[in-house]
Amino acid sequence: MRIKPGTLLLTTTAALALPSLLGCRAHTNLVWAQSASARADLSAYKTKNGVAITQMGSLLRASWPMEKGKFGVLTLDLTPGAPLIDSLGISASAKGQATPILSKVDPATVLTVGTRNLSDPAGWVAFFDNPPKRPYETFRATLSKSSVRVESVGARSTIIVGGLTAGPFAGDLRFTLYPGTRLVHAETCVSTQRDATAMLYDSGLISSAPSWNSITYLDTKDRWQRASNSSNAEPVAVRNRAIMAQSAGGTVAIFPPPHKYFYPLDEAHNLKFAWHGAGYRGVQQSGFGIRQPLEGDRRWVPWYNAPPGTTQKMGIFYLLSESEPATALTEVQRFTNNDRFPKLDGYKTFTSHYHVEHGLDFDRRQREQNTTGVPTGLEDPEFVQVLKKRGAD
Repeated sequence: MRIKPGTLLLTTTAALALPSLLGCRAHTNLVWAQSASARADLSAYKTKNGVAITQMGSLLRASWPMEKGKFGVLTLDLTPGAPLIDSLGISASAKGQATPILSKVDPATVLTVGTRNLSDPAGWVAFFDNPPKRPYETFRATLSKSSVRVESVGARSTIIVGGLTAGPFAGDLRFTLYPGTRLVHAETCVSTQRDATAMLYDSGLISSAPSWNSITYLDTKDRWQRASNSSNAEPVAVRNRAIMAQSAGGTVAIFPPPHKYFYPLDEAHNLKFAWHGAGYRGVQQSGFGIRQPLEGDRRWVPWYNAPPGTTQKMGIFYLLSESEPATALTEVQRFTNNDRFPKLDGYKTFTSHYHVEHGLDFDRRQREQNTTGVPTGLEDPEFVQVLKKRGAD
């Protein structure tokens, strides 16, 4: 497999997956556009929508109410060569001094770009396709900070930083702020004119001098795990798809859009969808974030479509908390009902879409045990236990 070296890093970056684990041998160089700091275009910004945005020199500051007496503060540094996010923190008022949680960090996004088999009759909607079995390339996104504008829609405002490229893709980096929540929604928004493109993305935050004390996550056995800043990069299996950085100022939790990030697979395994450490997929800085294993469950692994001219919105959420990781994870869990089906009075919750493997396994064990009843070991199958724990009746 030939992987073309790419060059891309966001002035704001984007990073992910370990080369040794994913088979990606591409290494990239950090590239910065050398120009004066951009001046933000505020013509589409509405000052009364709840998000306060001001620019002082090269710093663009945005604050928004998260809850009573607590404001999130995102400060971007538009200086070429500087980490894009000067600070992420919390303040007691919209214009008050913020207590930083993270400082001098870059968003990181890595695109893995392959091909879709359009000779298949299903074309773009084919599930039975395998891009990882064909040549693919890996690119880190580069951000030149060529322009900055702010747009307000309803109660939310979006900061759009232009000049992002990643191999055959080009577009911008966006930060959307939602009053009443603790979220920063970061999106790498790009398009390509190349046909028959399938792709994946990994994302996170990185720093040459980490301001966090440790990386924390809840593992799949409900045990809290903690890693130091000096640890080497590794993928990890986490609860609630979330991984967190803790500092003296609080915690920043990172997690993906839960219903958009995962491409379809035959089997629903936890394939270590988070990462942390230094040297992750060619990114020398230390960081943490979300990832997609290229090989999936090693059956049919279709990845995402990227038809020519369509905008691919590769999102990630940062959740700000002044507290310890356990409290931050509780806030993350609110957005998916703690990964449970909520109870509705007067209704039962059913699951669906079972594959024939369950029936075949049942028949096989009946024959092996010479029984016509429920085979030993299948009285309460593990998948049934899992679904009942998630609220299914």
